[in-house]
Amino acid sequence: MIIFLKREFTKRKRFLSVIISLNFANPVFASHDTTLADDTERTNKTVVIFTIDGGGTRGILPAVMLDALQKKVGQELTPLVHMWGGTSVGGIEALMLNTPSSNDPTKPAYTPQDLINLMPQEGPRIFPKSFYNSVTSLWGLYSPMYSSTGIEDVADDYFGETYLSESLSNVIVAGFDITRNVPIFFKSTSAKVKEEADFKMKDVARFTSSAQTYFPVASIQSKTGRVVSGIDGGNVCNNITMCAIVEARKKFPNATDWLVVNFGTGRVVKTVDYDSVRDKGALHWVRPTISITMDGVSSVVDYQLNELLPPVELGDGYYKRRYYRFQPVIPESLSALDSVENLASLRMIAETFVQEHDAEFDAIAEELRSINGKKRNSKRLYPILSSRTSQREPKDSDDISGSRDLDDLSASLESLS
Repeated sequence: MIIFLKREFTKRKRFLSVIISLNFANPVFASHDTTLADDTERTNKTVVIFTIDGGGTRGILPAVMLDALQKKVGQELTPLVHMWGGTSVGGIEALMLNTPSSNDPTKPAYTPQDLINLMPQEGPRIFPKSFYNSVTSLWGLYSPMYSSTGIEDVADDYFGETYLSESLSNVIVAGFDITRNVPIFFKSTSAKVKEEADFKMKDVARFTSSAQTYFPVASIQSKTGRVVSGIDGGNVCNNITMCAIVEARKKFPNATDWLVVNFGTGRVVKTVDYDSVRDKGALHWVRPTISITMDGVSSVVDYQLNELLPPVELGDGYYKRRYYRFQPVIPESLSALDSVENLASLRMIAETFVQEHDAEFDAIAEELRSINGKKRNSKRLYPILSSRTSQREPKDSDDISGSRDLDDLSASLESLS
C-alpha cells in the first residue's frame, strides 16, 4: 500500500510539474491533435526552434537580431528553422517570415529587414496618434485607444488571402479565447490537416495582437466557418517558447537534439517599493501587475529552459549551448508598446546588443550551418561559464521546480493523452 501511494504521489507530482511548466496551456484544437500522427517527420538531426516575444513597437528589437543572424548565416533563416513561434508582434513577425512569395511560393515573401521596416512604415497606421481618441477613451480605461481598422488594413496588405496551412515552415502563434477562457494556439501543423483549424494569416495576426485597451477584441473565422473570439496571447503566453517545444516534440518525435533561440522585445528593470504598495488596492497595482505578467512569466519560461536544455559538454572545456534567450535591457522611457517615436532609439539598442553578443550569434550561425551539412569550426564554441549564465534572468530562484530533461517532459505529456 505504501509503495502504491508513493508511486501515485510521484505520478501526480510529475503531472503538476508539466501543467506548471506549460503555463496551463490548453489548445482549443487539442482534441484534433491525434490526427497529426500522419504529419510527423522522421528526422534524426537537431531540431531548430525560433520564438519571438510580444511587445508592440518594441518588436524592432528581435527584428534587428534576426537580420544580423541571417547575415551571419548567409542564407534565408526560414527553411533552416523547423518550428517558429510568436505572440502579438512576435506572432506577426513569425508569420511574415513564413508567408510564401507570390513570385516563388517556395521562398518567403519577407526578410528580417522587412521586419525592421514594419513599425517605422506601418506604426503610424497601426497606432495613429489622436488627442481626441485618447480623451474619449480615457487613455484606454473606457474603450480601446485605437481602432482595429489600421492593424487590419496592414495585416491585409502583408498577408492577403494566405492561409496558415500555406506557411513555409511550421508556425505556432498564441492568443487567448475569451469565450472559453483558455489559451488558443494557431498552428500550421493543425491547419494542414484540419480545415476548422485553418485561418487566414491576416486574421491570426489580428487576433494575436488584439491587446485589450489598445484594440477591440478580435473575432475571426476558419475555413469551415468556426468562429473564435479573443485577445492578445501576451496575456498568458508572451514567451511562447515552451509551447513551441511541445509542438516540435510532436512534429519531430525522433529528434536527437535541440537548438532553441528566443528573441525578446526588451526587459525594463522595474522594482516596486514595499512601502508604496503594502496597503494599496487594485488602482495602485494595475501597472506593476502588467509588468509582472509580461516579464515575470517570460522569466519563468527562461528558467525552465535553462534547466531543460543545459549546455552539452564537448570536451577540452568546451560546451555547445542548446538554448539562447536574447533579451536587451531597455530604459523605462522606451517601454511604451505603441510609440513610433522610440523606434530609432530601440534600433540602436538592438544593434549594440548584437555587437555585444557577437560570439553567441556566431555560434548559432555556425550551428545552423552544421545542422545543414556544413563542417563545424570547434574554435567558435566557448566554455560554459561564458555562455550558460549570460542570458539567464532569474538568479538563485530555488523555489521554482521543473524537469531537467525533455524526454521526461515528453513522457509526462504522453501520459496525459
